[in-house]
Amino acid sequence: MHAAEAEATAMQVEQRTAQADAEADAAADAAAAEVVGWYLQTSAQAKEALRNAPQEAGEFLPSRKVKEAEKIGAKPKMQTKPTDTEEFPRDVSSRSHADRKRQRQDLGEDDRTRPWDARGPPGPQEGGPNFWRNQKYRTNTGRWANPGGKNREEFSVWHKKKAAGLTGDDLRWWHPYTAGGHWEREAWRLGIPTPREKRDAEF
Repeated sequence: MHAAEAEATAMQVEQRTAQADAEADAAADAAAAEVVGWYLQTSAQAKEALRNAPQEAGEFLPSRKVKEAEKIGAKPKMQTKPTDTEEFPRDVSSRSHADRKRQRQDLGEDDRTRPWDARGPPGPQEGGPNFWRNQKYRTNTGRWANPGGKNREEFSVWHKKKAAGLTGDDLRWWHPYTAGGHWEREAWRLGIPTPREKRDAEF
């Protein structure tokens, strides 16, 4: 008799435990569903607010970054740059090969009247030299490579001295790579690498 009562009691306890577990699981699922719903709603509201937010003047992204963001499913926080039109051309539009060639012809031989990227003689394809200021001609862009590189200021002074008529040792004194020359002594005085040291460090 006692064994049957004990077995019945154990069954009741097991049923109540299973019912309590089921109720707890249902409550947890409901709470999780509520949190997920709140997150999705908040995320959608945030995206909508970001989409409708006014943009500050000048806050634009290049199209390259926009395309990269689209690949990973992200929305940029800024608008893309405006496209170039005939009515409103972009100021940052670079000159083409034909533009530089036309400016060399229209502005004459005085480099001081030309933009920096249109200076120098015509390229070798147009009868010009193969090198100008020890720089190669870039056929794809229609301009000469930037003279001087990291030592542009020093080379600019050297070319001015050359144009002023200096020759021989007097001109060599101003060359950036002359051992013991003006620019090497100036670097020693300032405690910085000399132009020759910077050049040799690249090789």
